[in-house]
Amino acid sequence: MSASGVLANVLAHSAQVAVVVVVGAVLARLTRVHAPSALLAWWRLLLLVSILLPLLQPCLGPALRVSGGELDVTEGAGGAIGGLPWSGAILLVLAAGTVVRMARLGVGLARLRHWRRRAVAAQRHLDASVIAAAVRDAGATARLCLTRAVDVPATYGTLRPVVLLPQRVADLPPDSQRDILLHELRHVRRGDWSRALAEELIAALFWFHPALAWLRARIRLTREQVVDAEVVARTGERRRYLETLLAFAEAEGVPPPAAALFSPPHLESRVDALMKEDTMTRARTWAALAASGAIVALAGATVANAVPLRALGAAEAGASAPKTARERKVVQKVQPTYPADAKAAGIEGSVVLDVLITAAGEVTDVKPTKGPEELREAAAAAVRQWKYEAGPADTRATLTIRYILDKDKKD
Repeated sequence: MSASGVLANVLAHSAQVAVVVVVGAVLARLTRVHAPSALLAWWRLLLLVSILLPLLQPCLGPALRVSGGELDVTEGAGGAIGGLPWSGAILLVLAAGTVVRMARLGVGLARLRHWRRRAVAAQRHLDASVIAAAVRDAGATARLCLTRAVDVPATYGTLRPVVLLPQRVADLPPDSQRDILLHELRHVRRGDWSRALAEELIAALFWFHPALAWLRARIRLTREQVVDAEVVARTGERRRYLETLLAFAEAEGVPPPAAALFSPPHLESRVDALMKEDTMTRARTWAALAASGAIVALAGATVANAVPLRALGAAEAGASAPKTARERKVVQKVQPTYPADAKAAGIEGSVVLDVLITAAGEVTDVKPTKGPEELREAAAAAVRQWKYEAGPADTRATLTIRYILDKDKKD
């Protein structure tokens, strides 16, 4: 695909993601869902849908533009963005940003390993009974280390998890130490590191998209709130846990670039969540999210139809690429007519046709799937007369005929 075609799809996908995230955020606020576990599931669903949007929609094939009854053929990606200057340079900037983020991720992981090697075992400074109680309540274990490199606890690793504890944890009361260890070990039990790493990879790919950056921040915050709630549920000491959180109120966190791998403290929001009592029942919460999901799906389908992705066009296919329906060149085209009744009524729109192209190049089984009823038959009648170059087998294709009235000319 050409640089302009790729950029067109990047912009189309970005617009689709923006609509999905904004609609999802508004619905979460309107439904007043406060349960951290429900919100975390909701934010993760929005992220998953955003990433999978290209797979959840059909890509449009070669597009034809009919304006005022005159046919303007646009092969491949088409659209206004197709001729955008500097599209290659823009793609290079986007790729460079991803490379920088990936490099930062690699440096952060290397720094974590360096800190782990220089840290001391927490068992040397913490009471064994405190550690044993935290391991029992969390249902998980990890390598516990004390270090001066971080100001707040940080847990990483999947197969061999490591908990980096600030040196000053050793000076806290035993109950506070247990709360901190329980919190970090619950992250281990939940497998949060793998998810955080996947989110960082997504952030590197879509570093330019503010909606995804906002969504990632919400996921990181609600993940901490979920674990906070789990700790309080296991200890029954809400007040003490709040005091433990406030003990790190002035901490700066994890130094960059490793800081990108961990959630910021968000202490104010986490304290606020712990102080709130969720009055919404579990059934009502999930019913609200289910209804919100249906609305987001509708919004996503609407924007995908309004700003569609484009398939690989014939002119952009590589020489070694297998011949598919969209890569077979049209050797004979018949101009679709603009029905007089539709023009008189001011009817415009796009007609999407699902067609079968035989190995000999004949167009058969033409089925209009979308578009104004008044325009469908005219578009289908013209496409039935098209001829494609011969191919190895019958293939299917999706064609789009756009009917746009020329507002500047009188019929």
